[in-house]
Amino acid sequence: MPKFSKENQPKKNGRKKKEIDPDQVFRLAHIHCTVDEIASVLNCHRDTIYARFSDVLRRGHEEGQMSIKRKMHDKAFAGAGDTTMLIWLSKQRLGYKDKQPEEATQVNFNVYVNEIPN
Repeated sequence: MPKFSKENQPKKNGRKKKEIDPDQVFRLAHIHCTVDEIASVLNCHRDTIYARFSDVLRRGHEEGQMSIKRKMHDKAFAGAGDTTMLIWLSKQRLGYKDKQPEEATQVNFNVYVNEIPN
């Protein structure tokens, strides 16, 4: 069995890896682009994004979510506060719920139609 030195490496088959900027993957993930959209912009297959940039993709999506949460928090507490945003955040983050009546009241309407013969 032959030994291969650094100078005598076997030739690799296949094409070269496409050059993709990880920062661009991050920026696209940060604005919540899907993997298919990122692959389309970068002109590659979605599997390439998953295989080579899964950590960058995850970090971009997470930081994008944090940005949205930060803006929501700022809007809820800015000035007098946005009441709608405060209510929504309290339901999402604190588990608050709208109080529902214990029993739904049902009203029955009886409709009688009097037909007049011709």
